[in-house]
Amino acid sequence: MVIFGLIQVVCVFYARRHLNVALVTILKLVKSFRASIFSTLSSTPPVSVDLEAEHRLERCSICFQELEKINAGLISLTRREGKVGRSARELSLLLQDIFKTPSSV
Repeated sequence: MVIFGLIQVVCVFYARRHLNVALVTILKLVKSFRASIFSTLSSTPPVSVDLEAEHRLERCSICFQELEKINAGLISLTRREGKVGRSARELSLLLQDIFKTPSSV
């Protein structure tokens, strides 16, 4: 019984650690690429055939949709204490700010 409890504690610790690393990584990615994503989404479509611009627009649209999914999943994580909760709240505030931006699509 003691071994099971120890295994459970170790698993919870590593799950929290992985979750925090994921949140911090997403936060850094959003901070780094949000300007590119939203400038691409808010720009006018190219007049001529520009395959690179079309691919960039498609990638940015997918990224925006994924950020919306991440934002929806953060609600329960923001209620947690510790590093996971702190990271989730910071990411949630950044995403809320991004989604309120008039240039976002």
